[in-house]
Amino acid sequence: MVDLTANNLQDIRKKLEKIGLPESLLPAVEQEAADTKTAYFYVGHNMELDKESVNLVLGFQDNRKGNFVPDLLGLSLKPDRQNVKDQNSFFLLPGDELTVKEAFNLMKGRAVHRPAGLEGEENYWMRLSKEKTWHGVAMPEMVNSRFSVERWMDGSGLDAVLSPEKRAAVISSLQAGDRVDLGTLLSRKEQALFLQANPEVNRVELQDQYRKLMDLKHFIPAHSVTAGRRRKMQ
Repeated sequence: MVDLTANNLQDIRKKLEKIGLPESLLPAVEQEAADTKTAYFYVGHNMELDKESVNLVLGFQDNRKGNFVPDLLGLSLKPDRQNVKDQNSFFLLPGDELTVKEAFNLMKGRAVHRPAGLEGEENYWMRLSKEKTWHGVAMPEMVNSRFSVERWMDGSGLDAVLSPEKRAAVISSLQAGDRVDLGTLLSRKEQALFLQANPEVNRVELQDQYRKLMDLKHFIPAHSVTAGRRRKMQ
């Protein structure tokens, strides 16, 4: 039985916020810590991501200093042949933690852009590998690409029709591996269209709801595309 200290709870609160989990999990964390008879315990949670119900567990380990720290994130998704994995776990390395949404996107087969962190001096893209595993857990691996979503945006034509705030939000979402709803951005609801980063081919792809590739220039004003190309050349 362990009573978590105020400082330990504050550290856990910050970690939950950093990886995208609600503070409302704290009472469950305290209860599991009080009930545990080992140096490890788990807390479960359910949330919705991209309109999909996701079950997750967060593992807490005694750091041998009287504190418990979250060090493992496990996700279970609705089975889908497009998923790299329906179930997987991710290590929460200090200073290089994945968010829950990034972990979800990796399992969906999407690329995620990460800050240098523990991996080196430069930012990098990564995907979840079907081949690179450790005890059945699929491991993220770096993608050999210097693709820049910002540079792509400059020549896409979207730059001319989005406000600076929306532009920044789209870039951040694409780097996190999100599928960005283009119809909502352009107030076009007649067809489901999504933007998704594909760093291996150095572009952001436009897909319909069936993941069929579409041509972006058909869905934005022609003068916007021309203006974007001129800015890219300057």
